[in-house]
Amino acid sequence: MLATINEKVSTKLLGLVGLIGIAVASLSVQTACIWFFNQPKVPVKLRKND
Repeated sequence: MLATINEKVSTKLLGLVGLIGIAVASLSVQTACIWFFNQPKVPVKLRKND
C-alpha cells in the first residue's frame, strides 16, 4: 500500500518538475544575449510557430 502511494506521489512530482522545466525553457528561448556571435541554436521543439 505504501509503495503504491509513494509511486503516485513521485510520478506527480516528476511530472511537475518536467512541466516547470518546459515552462522555463519556453520563456527563456527568446531572450537576447549581448554576445551575438555565441548565440546557441534554438531547438526546433521550442521555436514559436508564428
